[in-house]
Amino acid sequence: MRIRHTVIGFWIGLGMAIPSGARAQVEQYNVCWGQDEKQCRDQSVTPDQTFFACETAGHQGYSSEYVCQSLCKKPNQTGSCETFIRYGRGGGQCGYIWTHVHCY
Repeated sequence: MRIRHTVIGFWIGLGMAIPSGARAQVEQYNVCWGQDEKQCRDQSVTPDQTFFACETAGHQGYSSEYVCQSLCKKPNQTGSCETFIRYGRGGGQCGYIWTHVHCY
């Protein structure tokens, strides 16, 4: 019984220690960075993805910093944005990369 109360107390304490912003709703985006938007859509696993063309804002290839700033309105160095590479392949002017983005 004592162990059970200790475990419950631990989880309650942990929940209170996490800032409320960390428990907030996460905005999620699917992104494809490549030359041709049609190629991105044809290979996508989601119909609602955001497309960034090669050389967007002067970036030849995928830029997680630019994607975070564009979608989350915050740089990814602040911990308020994470990008997860789903897959990529060569082709076109700068290859193709599909990512999943979380904005906190």
